[in-house]
Amino acid sequence: MAGDLLIVSIESEDLQLLESALNGSFTKKIHHADRNTREAWVSLENRLIPEPPNIRNRQGLPPHMYISFLQIVEETNIPKNKIPLLTNLMNKITRPLRIVSVKQKLDNWHNKDGAQRLTALIDATQDQQIIIEFYKVGGTHVLSKYPTATQENER
Repeated sequence: MAGDLLIVSIESEDLQLLESALNGSFTKKIHHADRNTREAWVSLENRLIPEPPNIRNRQGLPPHMYISFLQIVEETNIPKNKIPLLTNLMNKITRPLRIVSVKQKLDNWHNKDGAQRLTALIDATQDQQIIIEFYKVGGTHVLSKYPTATQENER
């Protein structure tokens, strides 16, 4: 599995916002649980630089989790007081470089503002599941934040 979108560290409140306002599905399962090494974190950092090396696989990434979305209801059904919060959060979410699956409705993510990104996310979920990958919650590594979560080692 791979994230279509990425935020290295998400705040607990933002994770709850994605669950409640966009009906996100967050399963407490940590992927690559055995990769909590300095090399793994450097590998992630290398994938985030503007011109990353030609890395096309997910081997060696550090422990991470996912929140997924499928068929988010139209924007009009999202509580109006949550839209500014979601728009701000979308500005913090990036499209991973060289390690993503093809999701055409998320193309040009980097050239969009928060509102356009929210619309793109909603549109993309009408056809397929969209996954946001994260490595920390509130600045705390997912292994420490969720010590009782199911842990899956890298294959």
